[in-house]
Amino acid sequence: MSRHLDKQLVHETYRGRLDRVEELLAKGAAINKLAADGFTPLMRAAYEGHYELVRLLLQHGADPNATAKDGASALFWACVRGHEQLAELLIAAGGDVNAMRESDYSVLNAAIDKGSLAFVEALIGKGASREHRYDGMDMRQYAEWCGRGDLFPLLRRKGRRRRRGGSDLGRDHGLSK
Repeated sequence: MSRHLDKQLVHETYRGRLDRVEELLAKGAAINKLAADGFTPLMRAAYEGHYELVRLLLQHGADPNATAKDGASALFWACVRGHEQLAELLIAAGGDVNAMRESDYSVLNAAIDKGSLAFVEALIGKGASREHRYDGMDMRQYAEWCGRGDLFPLLRRKGRRRRRGGSDLGRDHGLSK
């Protein structure tokens, strides 16, 4: 019976059926079990953008940091799909802002691809690493590759400062007579 409940939970989560998901959880469906498609119910709800369902699953003890075999988490999928409010809910529940798939594609990469400037800034503010490299690119290069010049100031590497006013070469410095 438990396997049947678990399969129903996956199906109803996909459909966004809040009432049915609540009933299935009350009957003992496994909230953190990976389904055949590699998703937990929370990952599926995040992927589909079902905000209220994500909130319900978190209230019932869904693990925001559970991952699929490839390392993808619910927060990762929310960012990949551009569901910013849902991602903020997962972060508030303890979702790891530095989660990434085996391919080294991180939550921040997904936010650079799909997110607003404010969302990328919020992720960095919550500790998302700007030092991560994906496919040989640092985050600023990745943003450039994605056409996101608006993110350049946020993605400057820590400790690196831009010189203002250009080079000192050729300047007089008041030493000439």
